[in-house]
Amino acid sequence: MPKRSNEFQQIIYMIQKQLADQAIVTESKMLRDIRTGADVEVDIVIDELVGGINIAIGIECTAERRPATVEWVREMVGKHQDLPLNKTILVSKSGFTEEAIKKANAHSVEAITLDMAEHLDWQVVVRDIWNLTLGRFNLKFWAVRLNTINLK
Repeated sequence: MPKRSNEFQQIIYMIQKQLADQAIVTESKMLRDIRTGADVEVDIVIDELVGGINIAIGIECTAERRPATVEWVREMVGKHQDLPLNKTILVSKSGFTEEAIKKANAHSVEAITLDMAEHLDWQVVVRDIWNLTLGRFNLKFWAVRLNTINLK
């Protein structure tokens, strides 16, 4: 891999290399907050049309020397909750504290290291999100109640 100027570019390079013509990978993409209408910057956004459905993945990165904290995870979860994204992935060069990982997991946010991001199969990530988006629902009725009105 050619030398990159920062970790963000390394991740973007790896994602683009794996997804090639299938997805659009944008650095510092502005997304509209669905509640306030304000523009919000996301470090990296992957947009891919899968089976006629647009899948959008937001990636936030930190290159701090210490593991990412639960406060940073809370901030990112709050930042992404009202954005038009199907998945949030947090990438930390130095890993995460135990509490930060618990918080990320509680919000279905992936918390991974830079090394993990560079070796992740991004095609599988997109496919898994697409499968979750389609979902499957099974309904079971436990009881049925029928009210009738006798009209004479």
